[in-house]
Amino acid sequence: MRTKVTYNKNYISKSLEDFFLFCPLITIERKIIRDCLTAQLQYGKLTNRRWERVVQIYHKYKDYDHDNRVG
Repeated sequence: MRTKVTYNKNYISKSLEDFFLFCPLITIERKIIRDCLTAQLQYGKLTNRRWERVVQIYHKYKDYDHDNRVG
């Protein structure tokens, strides 16, 4: 069982990164998250616009049940 996902303002934490790793994201969402992680490594934090997009994707999948996924 995974720990509860926590997230801070404008920063993708390890738990949030792990959450996205196991979600059934569509291709463009996966690219957005990957680009945000790259920008975070380069600048330390995300811009407000990028952060809002990350939170929007998170809320879309936050009720996804990881324990009952197929595969």
